Amino acid sequence: MLPKDYIAYKLSGIHGIDVSDCSGTLLMNVKNRTWSKEIIEALGINFNSLGKIYESSEIIGTLKENLKEKFGFEKNIKIIMGGGDQAMGAIGVGAIKEGTISLALGTSGVVFSPTDEYKVDLKYRLHSFCDGNGKYHQMGVTLSGASALKWWVEDVNNSKDYELYNNLAKDILPGSDQLYFLPYLIGERTPHNNPYIRGGFIGLTHNHHKGHMTRAILEGVAFSLKDCFSLLNNLNLKEDKILISGGGSKSSLWKQILADVIGKPIITIDSASEGPALGCAIIASVACNNFSSIEEACKKIIKEVHTTYPSKENINIYKDSYEKYKKLYDPLKNFWS
Repeated sequence: MLPKDYIAYKLSGIHGIDVSDCSGTLLMNVKNRTWSKEIIEALGINFNSLGKIYESSEIIGTLKENLKEKFGFEKNIKIIMGGGDQAMGAIGVGAIKEGTISLALGTSGVVFSPTDEYKVDLKYRLHSFCDGNGKYHQMGVTLSGASALKWWVEDVNNSKDYELYNNLAKDILPGSDQLYFLPYLIGERTPHNNPYIRGGFIGLTHNHHKGHMTRAILEGVAFSLKDCFSLLNNLNLKEDKILISGGGSKSSLWKQILADVIGKPIITIDSASEGPALGCAIIASVACNNFSSIEEACKKIIKEVHTTYPSKENINIYKDSYEKYKKLYDPLKNFWS
């Protein structure tokens, strides 16, 4: 059981798991949304120890009678299965159809692309999972997203003044005077799948100061997320709309950098800081018949409040910087392996 599944079990007595979390167990036939008989038998796992697989918005049961009495509930309380953080976060920002991308800039950076059909990156650089809306998604993850900026501001500079560092970076021209930051502070997932690679500043000179270094961090994370978008492009997935959420979305500068690096508008929504929790609330409301579908709920609840458009001039600057950034990985990977 994953944590939420154990809670659901204690509340309802039902042993289950949802399709989005189950996709990450490596025990699932994701395409068919079932346990993988071949893998489970090969590992000698008892099928009876595995719970039933549910869709995220399914009602799996009701609150146990003894808990109803303990907490003073008179009516039956429905228990809805729920889902993984990114699957729920995508619903919470309205990324529920192919072409609408969830860009979550939290502790990690996540690019989440819903798909109508099961697709897979044959080099296994993207996650191919079930989503919380009855379909599938492709997901790329850079392990150090906003946490890279937190490390720089709080741990290195012993500060909490993010606005100060944001303003220092704002005064620096795109490209950070040829200073690069590799955001591999705890290894990297997409596209490298390398737990040994390490982060670093490349190209430091006496002319660089905290403003350059701060902007290089913002750009380095953006380049890593660009890696994720490039892999989606390889699968011919559309990027009609990019919806941003997470703590990093509070920075207008970072959103501008992302728009310029990715080359697409970045849309901020009114629930940018509440994605996964709101996604859970939405599927619960649908399960309780307050809305006819997840699509209807998202349309009525989630509002787009601001769009950050890319600068044509900056797109060209970052196109060149990104190509140089990509060349830094290969010579360094062997140093850390």
